Amino acid sequence: MRASPMLIALLGALPVFSIDLPTGSDAHFLEIVNDKTCIIGNSVWNATLSGSYARPIYYNGKDIVDDATGFYLSYENSAGFPWLAPEIVDAGDDWIDIQFTNGIARFHWVIHRGLAGAYQYWSNVGLPSGMNDLRVIHRLSNSTFHSGHTYRKDDKLPTWDLYYSGTEVQDSTVEFSDGTYISKYDWATQINIPEARLWGVYGDDVGCWFIQPSQEYVNGDQLKQELTVHMEAQTGDTALLNMIGGGHYQLNVDRTYEKGHLWGPWLWYLNDGSLSDAESRTEQEISAWPYAFPNSDISAEYQSRAGSTGKDGEKGNDCVERTLLLVN
Repeated sequence: MRASPMLIALLGALPVFSIDLPTGSDAHFLEIVNDKTCIIGNSVWNATLSGSYARPIYYNGKDIVDDATGFYLSYENSAGFPWLAPEIVDAGDDWIDIQFTNGIARFHWVIHRGLAGAYQYWSNVGLPSGMNDLRVIHRLSNSTFHSGHTYRKDDKLPTWDLYYSGTEVQDSTVEFSDGTYISKYDWATQINIPEARLWGVYGDDVGCWFIQPSQEYVNGDQLKQELTVHMEAQTGDTALLNMIGGGHYQLNVDRTYEKGHLWGPWLWYLNDGSLSDAESRTEQEISAWPYAFPNSDISAEYQSRAGSTGKDGEKGNDCVERTLLLVN
């Protein structure tokens, strides 16, 4: 289901042949269709990126977006992040790192040969000061993805018609005549605890997941809550969110990020809808952290860790050795 490109090229400041690209019929790819559209993926999946959205997204030949909105990035009151200036900034035998750059951020897709999904991360270029919401969103077909999973809840999502069968009492929250409610906030969880490393949506034959092997880049402590999955009340899209910075449970929180501030990497993962497979993949990613992606946005300092030992201040007990992120 790949479109025929008008041009296939490696873009950017580097010469076209300065990076040795993977080869073979199953090689991952960046195809430039025109100056506003490109296609990325591998032999398992591919996505067309145009404007501020990625759609369609094909997994094993099936469009998992259908008539929904697709994949996009956004921050508070923004019109989204346009997918501009695609270029392969690094590559190995079995992977490529595709970077998109605009005046707000650089967003990366690290695509491995045969992997159903991609590692993703972004770096701040010019986010405005005083921000609150900052998010990565998949809005997918509600006929394909009918169920959601977090560490607290695994169940069918409310059908779209239910949001119009009662009285809206607050944002995407409906009260029925019998006094019961449904809300997109039913699926919110704490996001900065070890249990919150896997969440996703799934159907009968496909699953779409975010796997976060570390929460080192997540704002807030263990009480920090945010949205994860829900049925979008206005459109009926099945929504899967990574709320990198969010204020759904906080008021008057304004954040300013330094240029180069980095979020991620996490793994966007596709499978046949199996929770046990997604859980197994999560353990694999935790074991592989910190990732060793060699590129311009992830420095050696970001990948460095150090052990720390000490005494419990009250009881004098030896503390368990911990792994810490070194921040410069």
